Amino acid sequence: MLTTKDRKHEERRCRLPAPMSRKEFAQETFAAFEPYINIFDPGQKATWGDGTVYHTITKEDWKNYHLWKGGLNIPGFSAQRDVALNIFRPWHVEQHIFKNWPSYYTGGKNGQAMFYQDTDAHHPWQIDQERARELLEADFPFGYFCRSRRGENSYLKARYNSVVAFNRTADRMQDVIRRWFLHNEILCDFETKGTITTDDKSGSLAKLPFHSSYEERLLLLRRWQPFEEEMLKSYDDWCYYRLEEFRAKETVNVARINRILENIEKRIDESKVHKFAAYKEEIRARHEAEQHDEARTPRRTSVAVSILEKKSPQPALSSLRSEKDGSLGRAINCGSGPDGVVPSVGKTGLSDIRSITDAHQRRLKFSWWISCRLRRVATVEEALAAYKEHGCFSGQWEDGLERRTNNFRSCLEYVANIFDPAKCGSGKPQRPELDEQIRECFGIARFHLIQSGSATVKINVRVWYDEYGQRHESTGRNRVIDRRHAHFLHGIIRHSVAVHEDGAIPLKTMQCWWEKLANEGKLPEWEYDYYLACRTFLENLGWINVSGTWSRRNHKAQTCQITYTKPSVVGTTYRYPEQEEQFVSYSAITLITQSVAEDWPASHVFGQRPLPRGQPPPSRLLPSRIPPKISWN
Repeated sequence: MLTTKDRKHEERRCRLPAPMSRKEFAQETFAAFEPYINIFDPGQKATWGDGTVYHTITKEDWKNYHLWKGGLNIPGFSAQRDVALNIFRPWHVEQHIFKNWPSYYTGGKNGQAMFYQDTDAHHPWQIDQERARELLEADFPFGYFCRSRRGENSYLKARYNSVVAFNRTADRMQDVIRRWFLHNEILCDFETKGTITTDDKSGSLAKLPFHSSYEERLLLLRRWQPFEEEMLKSYDDWCYYRLEEFRAKETVNVARINRILENIEKRIDESKVHKFAAYKEEIRARHEAEQHDEARTPRRTSVAVSILEKKSPQPALSSLRSEKDGSLGRAINCGSGPDGVVPSVGKTGLSDIRSITDAHQRRLKFSWWISCRLRRVATVEEALAAYKEHGCFSGQWEDGLERRTNNFRSCLEYVANIFDPAKCGSGKPQRPELDEQIRECFGIARFHLIQSGSATVKINVRVWYDEYGQRHESTGRNRVIDRRHAHFLHGIIRHSVAVHEDGAIPLKTMQCWWEKLANEGKLPEWEYDYYLACRTFLENLGWINVSGTWSRRNHKAQTCQITYTKPSVVGTTYRYPEQEEQFVSYSAITLITQSVAEDWPASHVFGQRPLPRGQPPPSRLLPSRIPPKISWN
């Protein structure tokens, strides 16, 4: 029987829309982009060589296809392999979203297409992509903007009357925006792609914005929990929210874009353009010369030097110390393993932070680093002082100081929401404790004779209640797991619950420990559905109970309670045989009371483990009226 609190939580959770399937999400995404792309001229990135982007259906393929339709046999040509399977469809979108197989497009031929504005920051000295995005957002407010791995991208949905006019506008946009960047002293490069294929020339391939690092559970939901929606402020990865944002963007006429380009050209000072272009080429040449010198200089591989570099301490932060701060240890958990907050950041050093080209990501990781060192969330002034002291910025410190300050303020606000000072290093490694928990879990499994083998578990089962209070369940889907993997996860959960006083099981911690054991060959590669199936297996056994509430600390972790204790047997009637020579009679006994020990073991396992099994039971325990039928031959 559910309590009122549990029922309210269940009703609130069930108000969220049901999750989609992969095909449904891919189909809706494909339907939103199909009017603006040419599905018969897509592209993809080569997995060999230098990763060149190429057209999957070339003009030669279409020529052979028409000849094949006319009845000619073309040696080496397959209409199915070379044409039909390469036509862009929802399957390609699904592979891009869930398997990170990039897909590319050219402009549509039915009066609608998309301009792809590609702001590139491929070199370490190109650090002003945020300023470039601000300029483009101011002039093209109807565009869909998203962050890429090395720069910024934007998509402009447009209507056109002539293919030639659309392609000319794309060329003009590339020339004007490049000069506009130089006028504003922006080092990033700019390209316009997504042009339309003509008989004379193939259109330029543009990457579709379907890359996503969210877990599959979030990708298949149309609405997220409020704390999960906070991630949308920091990340531009593809999800249903981004799909809705793309749908809401206005489709403008090419003539409007030409008027915008004319207004931009009026504001360009050609003298500033030529001056900064020369300065940019100077920086490029100096950087290439430095890279050439580094390539010619042999790297030292002395063992002694590498050991000294490994043991060298990081710079002190004595100027940022206060009496309330903790000791300056290493990062979270002293770098010994997952910490329950963001393990990858906790193990990041200054050299790794300096190598990050994205300025926002670099400042976000540095905010984590300085907060872990201070064992509290740093202030904006402290973060800026340390950022300058350790030389993690590029260019001149005074350039863009106000923008850098505002960015640090937002990064520290994000850190404050999920940072736990209690986990900033106790100096004690956690791996031995985890190994002990895993040994105990396998002991429990052997006691119940389920230490190995496979099991089928049903996951993604949605439960709801109608207006009459009747409980309903969705079908879900079955997943086969290895019981040993579930017992490893059992040990990870026990360890996490022991570390967090509120019984929290942060998904990041689960994933980090899982991947560490996977590298040792004890677990398969991390997959959320498989993790969920193993956790459901433990819940079905009654060994853990994952509540529907979340931890009081805002680190996105469900709470869990270890529940594998022996239930009460009061009122149970036991029947056991009393064996005699000719017949067997049964006596009944009813348990009236039960004593409970107050000092239960710390592992909450009821009773001691049984002794090792000995020889088979002696033959005198068998009824004497049953003749032996065992052949000793």
